[in-house]
Amino acid sequence: MNRHQATMRPAAGRGNLTTGLLAAMALAMGASSAAAQVPADAVFSGFKPSGDFFFELGGETLENAEIFLSDKAAAYLVIAPELASPVLISPRTQSVETVSFMKVAKREDGTIDLLADASFNRLGSFKLQQQEVVFQVKGKTAKLKRKPPLLGQHPADTLRSYKPEYGRNADAYKPIEKAVASLRKQSKDVRVLVYFGTWCPVCGRQVPKIIKVADQLEGSKVGFEYYGLPQPMTDDPKTKEDDVHGVPTAIVYVGGKEIGRLTGGDLNSPEKAIYQMING
Repeated sequence: MNRHQATMRPAAGRGNLTTGLLAAMALAMGASSAAAQVPADAVFSGFKPSGDFFFELGGETLENAEIFLSDKAAAYLVIAPELASPVLISPRTQSVETVSFMKVAKREDGTIDLLADASFNRLGSFKLQQQEVVFQVKGKTAKLKRKPPLLGQHPADTLRSYKPEYGRNADAYKPIEKAVASLRKQSKDVRVLVYFGTWCPVCGRQVPKIIKVADQLEGSKVGFEYYGLPQPMTDDPKTKEDDVHGVPTAIVYVGGKEIGRLTGGDLNSPEKAIYQMING
């Protein structure tokens, strides 16, 4: 019985930690061969690592839990050694279900597909409590809890690890080679201070472009810093100090003096905007 049929089987039992670990090994070692023979589900596919939530079970945060989001299915998939089976959370139907590890295919790019012949076992429904998705797993309260914003100054690597989306979008961006080459020849010290919020969707699209440009300018005179803000932003006094009213905002300094700011459409091609600002 597959996901698109109306009748659901009873909820699957939750095994112990060893069972979960063995199942995780099956996911890594066995699912790829199954995926070669069975196509991906038409809807429940394209799950990508998500950095918006962490997973809590029985009051304990599961540090090794992996959370994936499928934009196509508008659903989350949770995989953890402590869970006997991956858990599928579908906001459209407010349902929580489990699926066999053997019907979960992990691709080389880190994305996940559920196979077309996957069967689903209903656990029940979930409730929304403030910014938490709450449901029950074998008598224990499980929660998808939104991560607190990344605050203060951090290196780009921290942004990548905190929100996998930043890393994916940075890797996908292709800067204008001519603009990057020109910036590498810059003789004056340039500092770009990027204000962002991990809660900000626009930052999720624009800041990774800056990260990619920074990667390509490593070792040059152009350096980048990243400063995370809370929501509301005014809770951080730095916004008043630097007169920041929105994110993302990139302040460009040359020789320690501010020469301009990049916001909005400027950050569609940050390497081009920075070069034009420096060179008038």
